[in-house]
Amino acid sequence: MEITTSRLSVAGAGDVNALAWHPHGTLIALSCAAQAQVWHVASRTALAVWSGHPVWITALAWSPSGEWLACSFGDGTVRLWNPESGATKEMPGSHRDVALTVAWAPDGTGLASGGRDGSIRLWGLEEKAECTVQVGHEGPVNALAWSGKRIASGGEDGTVRLWETETGARTVLGRHSARVSALAWSPDRTALLSASREGTVLRWDLTTGTSTTVAKGELNGVFELVWSPARARVVGLGAGGVRQRDLRTGAAVTSAVPHREVTRAAGWSPDGGLLATVTREGGVRLADGTSGAEVAAWTARQDSVRTVRWSPDGCRLAAGGDDGVVRVWNPATGSATTTIEHGARVNFLEWSPCGTLLAGGGDGDMVRIWDADSGAAVTTHTGRCAGVISLGWSPDGGRLVTAGWDGFVRFWSTWGPLGELYGGGAAVWCVAWSPDGATVAAGVSGGGTGASAVRLWDAETRTEVGVAHTGWADVLALAWSPTGGLYTGDNEGVVRYWDSRLTPPGLVVDELPGEVRALRCSPDGTRILSATESGALREVREGHPQRQLSVASSIGDVIALHPDLDAVATGGSAGVVTVTRLPPSEAAPPVRLLGLPDRGWAAFWGEDRYRLRGDPAGRFWWSTGLRRHEPGELDGRGVTRLDQSAARGPGPSPR
Repeated sequence: MEITTSRLSVAGAGDVNALAWHPHGTLIALSCAAQAQVWHVASRTALAVWSGHPVWITALAWSPSGEWLACSFGDGTVRLWNPESGATKEMPGSHRDVALTVAWAPDGTGLASGGRDGSIRLWGLEEKAECTVQVGHEGPVNALAWSGKRIASGGEDGTVRLWETETGARTVLGRHSARVSALAWSPDRTALLSASREGTVLRWDLTTGTSTTVAKGELNGVFELVWSPARARVVGLGAGGVRQRDLRTGAAVTSAVPHREVTRAAGWSPDGGLLATVTREGGVRLADGTSGAEVAAWTARQDSVRTVRWSPDGCRLAAGGDDGVVRVWNPATGSATTTIEHGARVNFLEWSPCGTLLAGGGDGDMVRIWDADSGAAVTTHTGRCAGVISLGWSPDGGRLVTAGWDGFVRFWSTWGPLGELYGGGAAVWCVAWSPDGATVAAGVSGGGTGASAVRLWDAETRTEVGVAHTGWADVLALAWSPTGGLYTGDNEGVVRYWDSRLTPPGLVVDELPGEVRALRCSPDGTRILSATESGALREVREGHPQRQLSVASSIGDVIALHPDLDAVATGGSAGVVTVTRLPPSEAAPPVRLLGLPDRGWAAFWGEDRYRLRGDPAGRFWWSTGLRRHEPGELDGRGVTRLDQSAARGPGPSPR
């Protein structure tokens, strides 16, 4: 049988903050940063993933039929995903700020979302989806619950409101003393439960408009509410695990086995027999709905990639992240040529100018240097570091400068510390040496005080020789031009050019959507390429924007631009390094590089070609509908496993 509709799925990484049971009770959907995942409950295996939108998911809700999964996003959009077919839809009329909650009409013909902008947005789904906007809350709308022709909403202002979907009429039921976090209707639709973040749960009688208190104070944290004919309970989530209260008797119910981490979301199975909880770190637990005993547990989260850096010749790529492993990749073949055990989370890597050494730093107080070919340790520096988030080599390769969360910039020789200075802010996001090695630049955060700045120091005396105050804009990326000028990119999307002494106000050379995470200047200084976390790239040539690129498949939290400006490598919460040629083309599909346990690795070209070394460890698979196929099952049936001995991958690659 020839299979041509298989979809490659790679389990992602990042914080888990939402879950939703499928109406049939056999599946659970989880949000993992910007990825939606569908898990089979009985086998505890992931069946499908969707990473089609580069913004974190805030809430999930299945349609009553179980066909569509609604996802609300941090950019205010609401999108639908069909995990079986892979189809997606974007709902028109997004929120002006974060979309916080989403709810379906009981008959599946409507969808509602609540946002930080204080609005509720309604869509009818029978024909062409049109957006209706309702306002009334004084602040964000945190919770929605749909019943027939009425929608209940709870807000940051503490109010609980009712909205008539046909007439638009609205009623304020009452007010909590703190923000409302969850809502649930009774089965007969005559009563409503509302919960606040301070731990109060109220029961509203809609025939009389009065409320009674069913819990107060003992349920601290984020709330999930459930009400069923057989079991009416309120669930409180927090650092102490899960607390339940029976709403009929008022008695406390035996809690499920608590998570060691903070519980982020919970949900009851449709029949009320199981309670699922999930932590930010991805620990999923199922507890018996009556006894509270643990039934099953698994981990949904993988390790994020936190740094990617091109070698000076552009032929290799170094990456590291949460798993504490540094990998040196050959993007042309997709293979990991060197694997180095760092032992702790790796926040930043940088190649020496000659390309023979790698320096890395993480959350601890150590900076390590390795031989890039063999992976052997050259030296380890231990100092008063509060976590390294950026580092740079001097042009002659003899010195290092590191920056971290504590606001200090530290200087090192390859064999020991040379000194430190205070950057004057809460954290130092980036550092860079001038081409002549005489000056070090740094982007310094004001810590929300409006005192962010770019600072220059003399590399020998470590005295300040220039400063430019950038107000509320944190500079996240730096690039020196060959002539000694400095380009900066900030979290407001602005790219500026400064002279060698940071004479204000700086020339604005480009403005992009999103935070500028990477800058690189061409060797001759005639071009500057900038990239944002939203996937926008733009080239400026001789002061004028030349081309706008959108690399949707390469969006990531960390970005590295190729020395020749003809490729971009990204990594982030997806746990994958993606290399894309510039400009993108179908003839040169992005290469996705995935680190596996025990020095294993996998590489993917498009959906149907891959290389694999080692144990896949469940990290990737192919899906046909909601059927999972492990690596090897579809080889020769629409999927091709490439020979590891081939000199190159199937498409063009940098250099």
